[in-house]
Amino acid sequence: MAVNKIKDKTGLSGQLCIYDTDAKTGEILNRDDDHNVILTQAPEQIFRAMSTKDVNIYTVKTIVLGNDVGTGTVVAPQPSTDGLDETDLNAVFEIPTGDFAVSYSGNTCTFAATIVGEDVMINFPTQPNVVYTSAILINENGKAIAYRRFSEGRTISAAINIQTFWTLTLNIN
Repeated sequence: MAVNKIKDKTGLSGQLCIYDTDAKTGEILNRDDDHNVILTQAPEQIFRAMSTKDVNIYTVKTIVLGNDVGTGTVVAPQPSTDGLDETDLNAVFEIPTGDFAVSYSGNTCTFAATIVGEDVMINFPTQPNVVYTSAILINENGKAIAYRRFSEGRTISAAINIQTFWTLTLNIN
């Protein structure tokens, strides 16, 4: 499990839940639900969103899947740290902005999307599947807010869709 090293300093924490589903039946094949790392640069991005007249560049844009492993391997990627940023991600697929929904409830904000395997595979016509090892939550100016490296590489193909729910919580207590 990734350790959220700056949670104690900021009061901000994150949880990424991913369901791999059968593209034809909708059956849940695998579920991954774990904490992500809130990045060191996140508080500045959040304050800029609250205090800048043109806040659009600081609003969360989407989730990007990547295949970076740090000093690890695809089988065992290096865990995320709060010092990572968007330049550490080797992007595989970015969820189109129109496919990305945001909901609010009290002190939480959830970003949700369904990644259709066939849409991803259009970008990789000669491959039967694509392996991804990480995900980031980025804002409109391309800065990462949260980062998650999975404990092992995950696969997407035309037969697999992925449902993502990324929840950020402001812990007030």
